[in-house]
Amino acid sequence: MSEEFKTQDAEMRPEKNEPVKKPVEKPEIPSPLKAPQAEKPTSHPERPEGIVLLAIYHFLVAVPGIIIGILILIIPVPAVAVSVSDVIGLTAALAGLALAILLTGGLGIVYLITGIGLLYMQNWARWMAIALAILSLLFIPIGTIIGAIVLVYLFNEPVKRLFEHAG
Repeated sequence: MSEEFKTQDAEMRPEKNEPVKKPVEKPEIPSPLKAPQAEKPTSHPERPEGIVLLAIYHFLVAVPGIIIGILILIIPVPAVAVSVSDVIGLTAALAGLALAILLTGGLGIVYLITGIGLLYMQNWARWMAIALAILSLLFIPIGTIIGAIVLVYLFNEPVKRLFEHAG
């Protein structure tokens, strides 16, 4: 055998001066009995259960507020608007209804947006939840208890870091 036909990586048998065949490596075939393991994305940190519960709380508070705001808009506003006999009374009634709609429906929308932001681990949503928790401290006793729990949780150092790194 001449040198020109020998490959560089072939090993030679000393007795016959022939190339030794290397075993061919077979690719690993996944077993159908094993479920493939999905890789977890590393770009977003895990969302703690406390954040999910806090988002659910915000959704539960938002729904009645939005519904009541819509009902106030649908039911009494047309009735008040058609009674134009007293202009001052009509203005006061419409101003009161507008305030009620703003406080119930508007606050419900703020709670809804905050809950969505919490699920996406946005730092602005953490600050909105803190502001809403401070506001709920005024509603003694249940609002005070819930607001205090939310504040303690959201000012917890590991929770703060999660939001700062995620958002």
